[in-house]
Amino acid sequence: WDEARDIFAVRLGLERLVVSTLAGQLTAEQATRLRRHVKEEETARGSNEPLSIRLAGEFHILLADMTGNALLARYVGEVTSRSGLILALYGRPHSSECAVSEHRAIIDALDSGNAQRANTLMQEHLDAVAGRALIQMKPQKRRDLRDILAAYALGTAAPPSPRARRRR
Repeated sequence: WDEARDIFAVRLGLERLVVSTLAGQLTAEQATRLRRHVKEEETARGSNEPLSIRLAGEFHILLADMTGNALLARYVGEVTSRSGLILALYGRPHSSECAVSEHRAIIDALDSGNAQRANTLMQEHLDAVAGRALIQMKPQKRRDLRDILAAYALGTAAPPSPRARRRR
């Protein structure tokens, strides 16, 4: 899970760079191509989960390709492929249900040139994708022994049950 969380964190950084680069720079042809791709996603949604996951990933790779930055496109392709594998292995059924509307909203923000909105939407989208894969993007704080014993020192911890005391 830690590696999966790391993959999604790196992916978010890369994809925020993608949308910052594309906002206001998207051509009419590129916007049309993206919308056509989203229609394919919509067709696959609910009927072919592996295809749906693949198409959802390809949307992000297509965005990265449109930046013209080959290195960025390669890195996005790699983390997107890894994310797709995580979703295929651990995602809840129908994990791509929301992706289509989220992708449409990202296209609209890019097309309007609103980089801040596109970044926010990408953040929310990838957080949702990670959530559909049952990954918590913000790891829970690990408690050390001092944290655990602090409750006893303050007198707020429940004493062991009589049954637990008898087992000792």
